[in-house]
Amino acid sequence: MPGRRTRSSPLRGSSAWEPAPAAAPSSAGPSYEILCEFFNCFESSTRLLRMKGSKATFPNICASIQNLAERRFTYGHLAQLKYIMPEAIVINKILLRDDKTCCMKPDLQVNLLVDSVEDSVMQKGETRYSALRRMF
Repeated sequence: MPGRRTRSSPLRGSSAWEPAPAAAPSSAGPSYEILCEFFNCFESSTRLLRMKGSKATFPNICASIQNLAERRFTYGHLAQLKYIMPEAIVINKILLRDDKTCCMKPDLQVNLLVDSVEDSVMQKGETRYSALRRMF
């Protein structure tokens, strides 16, 4: 575990705490690497949809993430991202008008809250989006 501290050997005569060797970045496992890729694509998609002026509904975000990641993005992946960062991802149930049937259909509006990143976590010259990516 990175940042874990271990006690030095008593044979050395020092009782100071030393940082443990950092784990390799690829040791997280392939499923976490895929989730990290999905989170980066999710962040990019929400920014693009906000600049475009479109609502960030699940079908819009899903299509964008699938184009960027070249993988299928499902509700299960969204639930895993929400479980990992519950304070940063907000999901609301909304009703949208379907033009084909003239009926209201339920949908999910997915937003990324960059305000959840505290100023103390951010590094100098870093945006809230990049701090959120680094935290993930």
